[in-house]
Amino acid sequence: MNNKPILLLVDDRKDNRLAMKIALKRESYDIQEATNGQEAVDICKKINPDIILMDAMMPIMDGYDETKAIREIEEFKRTPILMVTALTEKDDKIKALDIGVNDFISKPFDKTELLIRVNSLVSLYLEFLHKEEKLVELNKELDKHKNNLEIKVEEEIQKRKNNENN
Repeated sequence: MNNKPILLLVDDRKDNRLAMKIALKRESYDIQEATNGQEAVDICKKINPDIILMDAMMPIMDGYDETKAIREIEEFKRTPILMVTALTEKDDKIKALDIGVNDFISKPFDKTELLIRVNSLVSLYLEFLHKEEKLVELNKELDKHKNNLEIKVEEEIQKRKNNENN
């Protein structure tokens, strides 16, 4: 079993994907690749990535439409998305953040900044998943105690009724 966080790189240009892979090479990520937004959505359904790094401008489906499509799938509503793009205008950043991108880096990117942002987003996401798992366990335990308490209350009520009838 692979315990490495899964990172999906989505960019139509092979050189851009290679540059990001080089920047992240020292980290322990299982790096998967897609060349357009539609391919990325399909791959997400198969591999359930822990983070998605994507370009905004791609053929078939751009990064904005990809983000919308991914956010519509329940299990990916919280998956971190980092847009790494040549777009630099404030409006582009606002549009990206507004549709569900978690962070935005303009190309050419600084390798250290990319690494720090990716690690931070993945760390927060994995911590969130762990806490969510813990919460589910605690809720199950609470339900079990609640059911036991309800049974004891019913038994006590029945005992009292029996005592009153005697």
